[in-house]
Amino acid sequence: MSEPVTEQVTPVVASKKGLSKKVTVVIASVIGADVIISLSFGGYAYICLEGGEILEENYRYYDKDKKR
Repeated sequence: MSEPVTEQVTPVVASKKGLSKKVTVVIASVIGADVIISLSFGGYAYICLEGGEILEENYRYYDKDKKR
């Protein structure tokens, strides 16, 4: 009877290129949170402006045709 051949096999590990999955998830979460916060502030300001809570007199603008 012949003995079974046992060899040590070294696993082939592909070189990692780019960011790990955890870092990608964290970056996407931070960007997503920033977008949501920006949209909520912008929406709140728009609703207040349309509702008349912010007076248009509070906005300062420069009109070329209008002399000061």
